[in-house]
Amino acid sequence: MNQKTTLISGCVLAAAAVGLGAFGAHALESSLSAEYEKTWNTASYYLMFNALALLILGSLQTKIPRLGRSNLVLFFASIIFSGSLYALILLNKPAIGAITPIGGSLLIFSWIYAAVIIAKHKDK
Repeated sequence: MNQKTTLISGCVLAAAAVGLGAFGAHALESSLSAEYEKTWNTASYYLMFNALALLILGSLQTKIPRLGRSNLVLFFASIIFSGSLYALILLNKPAIGAITPIGGSLLIFSWIYAAVIIAKHKDK
């Protein structure tokens, strides 16, 4: 993913996190159990944290171009992780929760991958 795409993706994920967080807090407020409300908030927090991370990592891409690879994984992992939690709640299908650990594992991998790329980068 190039720098511009990474930064746009970070902005889109941040907007989605705010919008979905507000939707959960207001539109779903009376229909969510305490457990589902906590799960919805977790999805929104992770989406926002990773959106901000994409903005930071995207800003570093001019210095460390190989970060684009880890940013692509981070983007899709964020969607899989948070998206599976949102879908679990909206569709009321607990089986969808089986997808969430895949997204979580990809999030962990993308952070480790970014760290390795940064560690291997030679400053000029």
